[in-house]
Amino acid sequence: MSKFFSGSAVITAAFALVSCTNSSPAEKTTLSLSETAQSHSNQTVWEKFDMQRCVNMGNSFEVLRKQRQNGGGWIDKEDFALIKSKGFDTIRLPVKWSDYTGPAPDFTLDPTFSNTVKAYVDEALSQNLNVILNIHHFDEINETPAAEMDRLVSIWKQVGALFKGYPDDLWFETLNEPNNQLKGDIMRQSQALAIEAIRIHHPDRIVILGGEFWSNWRQLDTNMVAPDSNIVFTFHYYEPFDFTHYKAEWTKPDMPNTLRSWGNHTDKAELAEAMSGIKRYKVKTGQPLFLGEFGVYTSIKHEDRVKWVNAVRREMEAAEIPWCLWAYANTFPIYNYESGKWDKDMLDALGLE
Repeated sequence: MSKFFSGSAVITAAFALVSCTNSSPAEKTTLSLSETAQSHSNQTVWEKFDMQRCVNMGNSFEVLRKQRQNGGGWIDKEDFALIKSKGFDTIRLPVKWSDYTGPAPDFTLDPTFSNTVKAYVDEALSQNLNVILNIHHFDEINETPAAEMDRLVSIWKQVGALFKGYPDDLWFETLNEPNNQLKGDIMRQSQALAIEAIRIHHPDRIVILGGEFWSNWRQLDTNMVAPDSNIVFTFHYYEPFDFTHYKAEWTKPDMPNTLRSWGNHTDKAELAEAMSGIKRYKVKTGQPLFLGEFGVYTSIKHEDRVKWVNAVRREMEAAEIPWCLWAYANTFPIYNYESGKWDKDMLDALGLE
């Protein structure tokens, strides 16, 4: 039996609560969102998770180590002041920590890389931006979860120690987009183990959890039940996928190769269906809910990208769900490094300056 099935109190609690995560629609409460906020005792997390508009610092610290060594994947500390000036209040910093670990059993993080990430977090916080720090592109844990649990725990213990004593506007997201073999009980075990490791140095810090199958909104119910009040749940929204990821190089060969627009009756009905399910989950858990990624690849016509982003943003804000655009620069960009200019149409679509 693998080590991660050992008798941790957190894991035991997770198993005890697993059966609660998949209730039928008929069993779901019909309280309004405002009634939910009033009926739960965990008001502190609603107050602490004080954010509305976020941008992902994509294609930066989550790229492969060899890409960074070859000069790719960089962002500038000065970017955070620019981001703040446009009305964003939060950045999400994806980090491929798994590419910077030493051998087992310690999995020691590269100190130079860790301190570089820390310096960027410090700069973002100095600009009065909230920071969401995650583990991103930990591909091995999605393929062989049992073999990688010790490394996951070690990473979070080390990251937790690195940021011990930081202000409450730094938040941790345990793992970006669990997928492939990381699903069901073993995914919930990974969440429980990560939380346990984080809580060593951060008993009250907000921890963000995303469900299986790339944190699709339909999989919100696959999350473990919140083990404490300082939990926020996240999901990603890229639907319809053949629209948002048209001609994206990393998609599968069987992706439809027909350019399409967005905004017909079927498209809007699909968004409405998603929002209905998302709001039901928010009501059921009584925890804050967060759209961690949404965006459209640049191969789509600009006016259709803007229309989709505007529609999704408006729906989220109407449901009091904060959002985080993918991404700042590079893929799905809102800012162009070469020209030094913002996409003004996209800023307008986001309700920003």
